[in-house]
Amino acid sequence: MVKSGLLGRSDVFELGNVAPHVYVEIDSNDLDIEGLNQAWQKLMERHDMLRMGLLPDGQQLVSEIVPSYQITISDLRGENPEAITTKLSSLREKMSHQVLPGSDGLLFDIRATRWSAEKVRLHLSFDLLIADAWSLLLLCSQWNQLVRNPEASLTTLELSFRDYVVASKQLVESELYRRSQNYWFDRLETLPSAPELSLAKHPSEIKQPRFVRRSALLSPEKWGCLKERARAESVTPSGLLLTAFAEILTVWSKSAHFTINLTLFNRLPLHPQVNDIVGDFTSLTLLEVDNETPDTFANRAVRIQKQLWQDLDHRYFTGVEVLRELGRRGENRQSGIMPVVFTSTLALGLDLGTVTQLGEMVYGISQTPQVWLDHQVMEENGALVFNWMQ
Repeated sequence: MVKSGLLGRSDVFELGNVAPHVYVEIDSNDLDIEGLNQAWQKLMERHDMLRMGLLPDGQQLVSEIVPSYQITISDLRGENPEAITTKLSSLREKMSHQVLPGSDGLLFDIRATRWSAEKVRLHLSFDLLIADAWSLLLLCSQWNQLVRNPEASLTTLELSFRDYVVASKQLVESELYRRSQNYWFDRLETLPSAPELSLAKHPSEIKQPRFVRRSALLSPEKWGCLKERARAESVTPSGLLLTAFAEILTVWSKSAHFTINLTLFNRLPLHPQVNDIVGDFTSLTLLEVDNETPDTFANRAVRIQKQLWQDLDHRYFTGVEVLRELGRRGENRQSGIMPVVFTSTLALGLDLGTVTQLGEMVYGISQTPQVWLDHQVMEENGALVFNWMQ
């Protein structure tokens, strides 16, 4: 994912010129920005990936020296409502699709705008080369903890993200990796292409992608009922939503036999503190969906979940490696492009409520190079939040 994230920010591939990136705005009341800044400085000292920059050749370099960081503050108090709206919109336009250079050793940008007597808007921009979804929520939780209690002591980390990467590379020599590689190589010739969706414009014609998020929410009561129904069929919540997504794709795709790209937050249990460190642990797996034969939704959900679990048993050869092999063989150029993505954080036990401890989230968007559509599902205070990113 690191290499694809680096190459995707250039125009070498279709739908490039965009970084793997997330941008969020949070409105807070009477926020102590200086305290927030001091707490963030402590997180930079704690998590080495917050000090990671990019060298001209694309290599990553973590600074041993913790730079002094200062949140940029704008003060719009006293300006008329129209001017405030215009300036906030202008900043959103600037930051929402940032491609941070990383040459200064920082792949994040944090700003604050005082726009009324009580309200402060936080603008948080992160390149996802330094942090996955788990990491971002971990940072928000620890940030809030340090803001509320500046003297709080966090457990000393014995592991860095680099340590994890070095250890995980040793798996390439393992039987687990060889078994996974053989599993995927045996399936390459029959693995279908991505959903054949109607496109308003060919991707090669889009030189500067602009992503749009469409969001909705399902109440805790309705979401709870759905999870109970899924449990009765021995289907996980993610499996239920993945099947629903596949049903919609089946309606719109020219073929009902296709492959979906699934995002995994794959923290292998190589150390007791693996869940306490910040980094991009993102991996991919390719899920084959065959809805050509009419069947009930429940039966399709059970079948899709069975296929997914079988694939995850062979996750040590990643979806990125599968795509590389498809591209190398060149048997079907389109089979090497899997731009329709499903992303779920439900199995991680994460909740967006961690972010809203800092205030009310009023806007958010993310981007990924070479992606047409990313369906994201997560929970917030017991409700289901689902986003369509395109």
